[in-house]
Amino acid sequence: MLRSVKSQIVAATSLIILVVLGATTYFVIDQKTKELSHDIFSKAVSFAELTHERIVRNYESNYVPQAFANFNREMAEIYGLNPDIEGVSVFNYKGETLYQQESEAKTDLSPEDLERVQAVWPSVRIKNSGRVVYLEKDGEGNLRAANFNGRDVKPVRDAEQIEDLIYPFRDPNNIARSYSVRYEVSYAALGERIRSTVFNIGFLALLGIA
Repeated sequence: MLRSVKSQIVAATSLIILVVLGATTYFVIDQKTKELSHDIFSKAVSFAELTHERIVRNYESNYVPQAFANFNREMAEIYGLNPDIEGVSVFNYKGETLYQQESEAKTDLSPEDLERVQAVWPSVRIKNSGRVVYLEKDGEGNLRAANFNGRDVKPVRDAEQIEDLIYPFRDPNNIARSYSVRYEVSYAALGERIRSTVFNIGFLALLGIA
């Protein structure tokens, strides 16, 4: 009888531990996903701001004159700065594809993407919803979420992921030098970190039950 009571207590305790760990796992994964998604988004924006002019110069100096070895070497260095960027394309103001990775199939821009290419401000497209958010910067360097017409819209939430980021390049001294660089964003690192988090919590759960 006593052993039966002890078994029931142990079983109940184990169940409580599993419920608590399950709730903790959900909370931790949810917070970690939002944290990493925001981090990838912020780094992609900063990366594009810092590299879009360098990519344009590399295109003009090496790709156009067919110095492909130099071009590829420079692009490899740029990719190495941010592993979350899996592809880069260069467009002119008309939306014509000037450069795109060989592994990517060339597709015509949609009317909405053409607007993005011709816009003054950078923009991102959000996964699943397809919502486009333009990122206007004020005098203090703060980003403001807007639509194509400059009206305020909901900013990119931490839980949202972006498909790509288009960053314009405009030469104030030469209107013909008008390009836009599209950065394809990968969330593979997020998946790896989440799987690692789940594994660690599962391991702790087994230790707690043992």
